Amino acid sequence: MYILIILVLIGVFVIGAVIFKNSSYSKEEQYNAFIKQGNEFLSSGEYDKALAEFDKAIEIEPTDIGTYYLKSSIHLKLNDFNNVILNTTKIIEIDEFNPLAYYLRAYSYLQNKDFDKAIKDFSESINMNISVDYLPSAYSGRGEAYLATKNFMKALDDYKKAISMNDKEYLYFKNMGFIYLKVRGYGEAVEYFSKAISLRLDSSECFNDRAFSYILLKDYEKALVDVLKALELNESFAAAYKNYAYIQIKLGDIKAAEKNIKKAIELDSKNGDFYIILATIDLIKYEYESFYNNLELAENIGINFIDYFQDALFDKIRNSDRFLKFYRKLFF
Repeated sequence: MYILIILVLIGVFVIGAVIFKNSSYSKEEQYNAFIKQGNEFLSSGEYDKALAEFDKAIEIEPTDIGTYYLKSSIHLKLNDFNNVILNTTKIIEIDEFNPLAYYLRAYSYLQNKDFDKAIKDFSESINMNISVDYLPSAYSGRGEAYLATKNFMKALDDYKKAISMNDKEYLYFKNMGFIYLKVRGYGEAVEYFSKAISLRLDSSECFNDRAFSYILLKDYEKALVDVLKALELNESFAAAYKNYAYIQIKLGDIKAAEKNIKKAIELDSKNGDFYIILATIDLIKYEYESFYNNLELAENIGINFIDYFQDALFDKIRNSDRFLKFYRKLFF
């Protein structure tokens, strides 16, 4: 996602940049031998052996940041983000004005869902004028962290900056569309999901997300076209079955809607929004106890969008004490 291939190339590049200084000739030979052997292991995918050789090199020269970059490139490939953080922190201790180290550490914090630290380090890398090769993904990474902390306006600003530098990355447009869904800019969401689709025609997620945007715009015919395309691309896509069920509710085919929402739950029982759709069907059928049971399930699992409750279908219970008690808990 964040140019991991380039990060691996960094490791190869750093090999040429590693220079041993201020030591005896015998130690220099040992150091260079460890680096050479470690690089050979790295090239052949023997990562544990490569790390062992690089550790030996660090024992001889503990302040050469190139070796820490080599170790970081391996840990990135292994998705071992804690060790990327350890190694990039060491680089920053040696050279506090190293934007690439802040960028790599920020990316690792992001993967560990430590969003505040990710925001801080992405900001450091941006303020230090990180290379233009990394600047768009630094903005998008910070935007992702802002999105995770529900700071939607700052997330929008960062993704717009990323897009201004690289308008060929479909994920930037996809995430912009998602943010607009969150702030109820449904027309803008359609626009950005459409751009993402133009860049990635096989993205079932983008078709499904655009279908949801059309649902919220009450354009059910366009929503149906998109959700069917999403399922054509991925017949096991649970969220697409949820949207399909929602569309069928609006088109009046309750039996088909119930079948599809149950299919969604069969594929993924850990999405609270699915139970809201099931509860909506209960409401239509006047099965109130089942309706509230499914709302409770949705709340316990976690609700992603509360927009469903704006539907006129909920008017019949909107002012009831039991529903109001449930609804207030979503905000407090």
